[in-house]
Amino acid sequence: MIDPESRAFYRLVRSMPPRVRDYVSTHERYRVKGVFPPRWTAEDYRIARGLSAHDSEEGARRQWLEAPGGHRFIVRYWLPVLEHRLYERTFKTPGHYTLFGGQEVLEPYLDQTYRVRL
Repeated sequence: MIDPESRAFYRLVRSMPPRVRDYVSTHERYRVKGVFPPRWTAEDYRIARGLSAHDSEEGARRQWLEAPGGHRFIVRYWLPVLEHRLYERTFKTPGHYTLFGGQEVLEPYLDQTYRVRL
């Protein structure tokens, strides 16, 4: 049964269950390289600390079709509706959100019964 106090978000991941590398943000990848895009604003840096997600499976699948990378699965997270610090509507893409918190925060909300193999 779906908890009416939760909201579903769908993410692309490489492994099932998601591993540490599936929770590495764009910001962290640039930090490790030691170089950030020169035209990034403070807002770009903030959003890059999160993880890309969608409010539907179709949105995640559309992202995969545009840039498959090495992603092999779509997973679902059920985040509490009132925990707005965990997610934010971002970018102009319909249904795109950024999830904040990293693996230790997000993993407990992972729906273990749901996965779509791409």
